[in-house]
Amino acid sequence: MIGLILIALLTGGDVKPATMPEIRVSFFQATTEIGQRENFFEMMESIPKASPLVKVYYGAAQAMMAEVVFNPYTKLNHFIEGKNFIEEAIAERPEEAELRYVRYLIQSNAPDFLDYNKDIPDDLKFICAAIEQANEKESWMFQFLEYRSLQKAKLEANGKS
Repeated sequence: MIGLILIALLTGGDVKPATMPEIRVSFFQATTEIGQRENFFEMMESIPKASPLVKVYYGAAQAMMAEVVFNPYTKLNHFIEGKNFIEEAIAERPEEAELRYVRYLIQSNAPDFLDYNKDIPDDLKFICAAIEQANEKESWMFQFLEYRSLQKAKLEANGKS
């Protein structure tokens, strides 16, 4: 917090929040590299949660922090708060495929005992249909396809194709 204030003072208060492209790249890095999760969370903490798109990414950052912290109570709180933000964002704009993409990645990586995986099949169909119908692919769509490719390679490497 002090660091943000210091930066604001040194730059004349001209600290710009992250752009959506930066958020998308940071999210994807955080999903594939556990060491990036804290950075992503800190970035998302500093951004107003005014839109469903920002809310869903903030929820993802919260949920992913559960893997970074050590205290079981704190882990669960991060996950539950993240899940709530994700679901709230999707309730506001259920037709937006990018929101479903974020939920899909979080649910695909959530431990089974948290019972946060019921939307995976529907979200996968929804996302694939959106990608197929898109005239111009958005960056998150390429990230989704890369993620699916990485998952498939992981399964094949483990003999579970």
